[in-house]
Amino acid sequence: MDSNLKQLVSRLSNLSISQNKAFFIYQNNFVVGDGKINTVYQKDKKWNAKDIDHAEIFEQAGFKLIRNAKKDKKNYLEVIEKSFHENRNKEKINIETFNLSDDTDENKRLLVEFYNECFIGGGAKNNSSIYNLALLCEKLGDDSWKHIYKINYGTKELNNKEIRKKKDQIKKNLKGAERFKLFSDRLPDGIYLLVKVPITYFVKVTNQQWSDFLCGRKKTEIIDEEENCSDGNSKFCYVFFLFK
Repeated sequence: MDSNLKQLVSRLSNLSISQNKAFFIYQNNFVVGDGKINTVYQKDKKWNAKDIDHAEIFEQAGFKLIRNAKKDKKNYLEVIEKSFHENRNKEKINIETFNLSDDTDENKRLLVEFYNECFIGGGAKNNSSIYNLALLCEKLGDDSWKHIYKINYGTKELNNKEIRKKKDQIKKNLKGAERFKLFSDRLPDGIYLLVKVPITYFVKVTNQQWSDFLCGRKKTEIIDEEENCSDGNSKFCYVFFLFK
């Protein structure tokens, strides 16, 4: 091996070990690290940045890359709709009613308890806890997320980005629980216990998709024309279920 080449290989090897990066050379292309930095050797013997996908260089050199296949995007709305139609005609189930306390501190304690049970550490996937969490949110109001954040993360050292992320995630999760309750209230009593739709589906479904579910996309019949579902929150608005 040429002495200059040996020297270059040795330097790149040492750099790779010290910086924990990969280095790859093919023809006039020099790829550093994960390939986001691509350079080309020009006639003036200088390395200049080149806007090219590093995968092209690897493939030119004869390496067959296994590219990540895009996963099929789950249609959360479709799953929610299907579950509703599977459960809406079942016989009701007599269950013990969850009684909200008049003690605000007790309700806040339960709020955090149910939230952590549903969403921390993978979540317990307990439909009763999800439903009760939504009841507590209704009782405590729009600032429920603030108490959860304070108890779970208020004493932790987080940067601004981490703080925003935690707050946004709590809000999304609570919105998912509230959507699950709306869904459950339109089924026969207690049937929500049989629903097998993961709570994450109610969290991830878009606002437009949720509106489509509530107010229907193919309305075939109106049970009560006087009832209004324009806000998506009317307890007795059944028109949105009459599509297939």
